[in-house]
Amino acid sequence: MIFCAVTCVEEILKQRRAAQTAIDRPNTEALKRAREVRLKQIEMNAIIKECIIYLIFVLVVYFISYQERDRRSFLFAQNIKSQFFGGKPSFSNVSYQSSSFFTVVYGNLVNINQNDKQTHT
Repeated sequence: MIFCAVTCVEEILKQRRAAQTAIDRPNTEALKRAREVRLKQIEMNAIIKECIIYLIFVLVVYFISYQERDRRSFLFAQNIKSQFFGGKPSFSNVSYQSSSFFTVVYGNLVNINQNDKQTHT
């Protein structure tokens, strides 16, 4: 019985040694391609996760903005658009006269500045 066990163990060891010598090294080019494919898969998973998170963010912003709407918001937006983009702005009524500009500056602004100095001293 002991003899049978020893021979069985020896046969198993021979089979393992034969199997170990029969193992070929993997092809380096195939490993390189497999690594590149795996890196691309990892990058693609990250991109997909980022897109899903962005989509969820956009949906949350949409739902919040939809809940906070006002009945007058359309009229408000239309009024703002008509004020800024309704027509071409006209500057024909604006005139520049250097004498009136300096009159305003020296008459109002300088006097205000002098009055402030007198009240602080």
